[in-house]
Amino acid sequence: LAFARRLGIPATWGSLVFVGSVASSRLVFAQWVLPWNTSPVAALLWLLLATIAAHFGCGGPARRRPLLIGFLAAAIPLFRPTEAQLSALCLLAVVLHDLLAAPHPWMERGRDLLRLVLGGLLAMVPYALLHLRIYGLAPSDYMLHSQGLGFTLQGLGWKAYTLLVDPRPWFGEGEGLMRQAPYMALALGGLAVAWVHGAAARLLGLL
Repeated sequence: LAFARRLGIPATWGSLVFVGSVASSRLVFAQWVLPWNTSPVAALLWLLLATIAAHFGCGGPARRRPLLIGFLAAAIPLFRPTEAQLSALCLLAVVLHDLLAAPHPWMERGRDLLRLVLGGLLAMVPYALLHLRIYGLAPSDYMLHSQGLGFTLQGLGWKAYTLLVDPRPWFGEGEGLMRQAPYMALALGGLAVAWVHGAAARLLGLL
């Protein structure tokens, strides 16, 4: 809802979109009923996007919180390591925006970049110490299990096809998300709308 508000979408419509997208498919809804790392990852991702939208000044005055952005971006892959690619893209977007588009003096940009890094360290250092205490330098059981299921950074195009269109070549059964939740195709229309609302909305749409 915070993200939608920054893009000029009223809370009522934002609520309807959220409830409709979560509850319209029994398969998708089940992912929220069963507690798993999907829930905190999704919440952190939307919060990160909303914070970035505020940082960019979408839908109102800019509210710059680089420390929080760094913390959220670092916390997301701690729940699910492959989400590091999304966090990296979000951080890249913020850094590029601050370097190229933001009308702030270089000293302030430098301080914001340091806050971004500090926020990331606040999330990563305690987790790294805990991981070292339990596993040493070896990957955790969850990392190994995820890798065995195919959650790696390789072959993103093939994995996107498997997830969205047809999982049978990889899993032998099931249906793609586009069949379970065909309204996902509306996201392409959302990209077109974002494109005419300026560079910041365009960047958020691509993310």
